[in-house]
Amino acid sequence: MSLPRTKGSTTLDLEEHSQAKVEFIQRYLAIYLNILENVPFINEVHVLDLMCGEDTYENGRHGTAVEITKTVVEHHRFFKEVTRNRLVVWLNDNGQSLIEPSRSKVERVQSICAPMVQHLPRNIEFRYRREDALDLARSVLHQTQSGRGTHVLFVIDPYGYKEVRPSIWKELLGRSGVEVIQFLPISFMSRFAERALEDPYPGSEPLTQHLQELWGAEPANVSSARDFLRQYVARLQFVLGNDFYLADIALETNKGNTFALIFITRNLRGLEVMINAKWKYDTESGEGHRRNMDQMSLFQPHQDQFEVALLEYIKASPSGRTNLDVACFTLKQGFPVSRAANILKPRWRSGNVTVHDPTQEGGRAKGLYLTSSSKPSSRDKKTVMIKVVSR
Repeated sequence: MSLPRTKGSTTLDLEEHSQAKVEFIQRYLAIYLNILENVPFINEVHVLDLMCGEDTYENGRHGTAVEITKTVVEHHRFFKEVTRNRLVVWLNDNGQSLIEPSRSKVERVQSICAPMVQHLPRNIEFRYRREDALDLARSVLHQTQSGRGTHVLFVIDPYGYKEVRPSIWKELLGRSGVEVIQFLPISFMSRFAERALEDPYPGSEPLTQHLQELWGAEPANVSSARDFLRQYVARLQFVLGNDFYLADIALETNKGNTFALIFITRNLRGLEVMINAKWKYDTESGEGHRRNMDQMSLFQPHQDQFEVALLEYIKASPSGRTNLDVACFTLKQGFPVSRAANILKPRWRSGNVTVHDPTQEGGRAKGLYLTSSSKPSSRDKKTVMIKVVSR
């Protein structure tokens, strides 16, 4: 549920956490488009900003629509103006502008974005819509349902909770090649979660229904906004099932409130792109945006725990784990694959980890094959067994 954007309110400005959200989505989209350009069987990509909001806010900062547009233009230049895939960008919002009440939000967005893309080739198309977000999402999926080589990315910053219920995402992500980035007000949700579930109040129905899909009849016992976020992601993972991969990035405001981007995909490579983008944004912890990015993160203990968990995961299988198993485990824990490689390499060199390659004489492997899969790599082509040696 977005806070009211009324005249005189700071919400007419793009606040710091929202700016962080925009920058992160822009960074992710740049990587996402570059990767899909190099995947041979992908030939059509749809990017939908389902509730794009205003184009430029009163403090001069741009919303997601403008930054997505700039990213697409830069993507075209990066590929020397010869992009292979058909790319359709949908900028949608059915609301009226609060900055310029005589115009709709999408009219303002189009007035800024259309001139930026007028020289792009025909295979890159921008469509401006003023429709219900879910109606448009379903319509685009229906239009593209027969295309095996089609990829769809939904970006949504909802005004309420009915558009982002878990059951809706399970419906929309029912086929491969669909990914979601959703923005949620975690502090607000955690503050009212217990009451919304146990003693619903007038106006709480959308939040109550949203949380009931995750918590059921259980009370929401949460100690903080970050604790709520951890529980939310864990319960969402359980409801969606093991065919889905999730990642989250927290965004903290100057007032201490926490928002979050929740990413959902059925594709391991898509998860890896998101995890890598998280760690490029927050190189210290991969958590997200903090009030003071120079302040030490509380995430270090979790990083230490990951090292222990990784070694125990490998040990749990007497025959060891494949490099793909290790990569998948690492990404699900929220770390880039390079983190696992950095932990295992010195142990391999010292003899505490063995790596067996069945294609090599004597089984002696030449590496761990835990490179990033941002492009088709040796990890996808080579399978080795990694084993922790007990001494």
